[in-house]
Amino acid sequence: MSDFPAPVTSEQICRVLGLFGFCLYVTNYFLLSTHVLTAEGARYFVINTIAAVLVLIGLSQDFNLAAALTQGFMICMGSAAILIRLRRAIMLRNPAAPSVRAGQAVVIA
Repeated sequence: MSDFPAPVTSEQICRVLGLFGFCLYVTNYFLLSTHVLTAEGARYFVINTIAAVLVLIGLSQDFNLAAALTQGFMICMGSAAILIRLRRAIMLRNPAAPSVRAGQAVVIA
């Protein structure tokens, strides 16, 4: 008989991370709905992307294809939104920087 608690398994850690991701999603949406956060900056999308990664980790133990595809989509769209907002912030700080649109060739002289 041992007084030591049972060791924490990786399965338990993954499930807790998935639940934490859910909590981040709900909190982030609440903050957006109450105008504490806006979608104009990158912060909302950073939190959402982290939440999607955590939920995807949780799905590694209880897999669901539809949920995994949704989280993958959220990670891709969140990453794109973060890059767009960071690029916009750089352009606002340095208006002399050249603007490159999708489909344009970049010429380095």
